[in-house]
Amino acid sequence: MIRLPPDECEELGGRALAVPTDVTDANQVDALASRAVDEFGRIDVWVNNAAVSVFAPFLEMPIGDLRRVSTSTSSATCTGHVRRSRS
Repeated sequence: MIRLPPDECEELGGRALAVPTDVTDANQVDALASRAVDEFGRIDVWVNNAAVSVFAPFLEMPIGDLRRVSTSTSSATCTGHVRRSRS
């Protein structure tokens, strides 16, 4: 059986919320932050555990792929930080 982090957290007496989110979509990230604030009242910790990889020589990498790699990391982190500042 696959155990999800929220299940493990709750088994240990904590509270957790897992929300599948496309971190390159600012609206989805904001919706995630709103769900967290609705559930817990505030955001104490924001963990961005998203990663995208492209296996190609840099000069042969399509610009769209390069953008996807960079935004998957930076957009969720920035959006989470801004949302955290407001809560």
